[in-house]
Amino acid sequence: MDEKKVLRKQIDLLNCYKRVFETDDGKKVLNDLIKKSCFLMSTHVPGDPYSSANNEGKREIVLYILKVLETKPEMLRERIEQVKEEDYYAD
Repeated sequence: MDEKKVLRKQIDLLNCYKRVFETDDGKKVLNDLIKKSCFLMSTHVPGDPYSSANNEGKREIVLYILKVLETKPEMLRERIEQVKEEDYYAD
């Protein structure tokens, strides 16, 4: 595959991410991923390197999505506050 096709495919995929996560449903899904990915807490599990690695892998996915969406620090702070307000851990 030539370089231009590869670049076009990458740009198209990045635009897909943006279209999906800019919708109301996409925002809800991203908030849920933030909650369930150890993004807001330590990924380290004392004495269990496998669980630590698993948690870090989940966190890495959210970091990648936020990077693709070009999330600015102030937008991230707002999203974190929104996630905390949803009181996910109260159940």
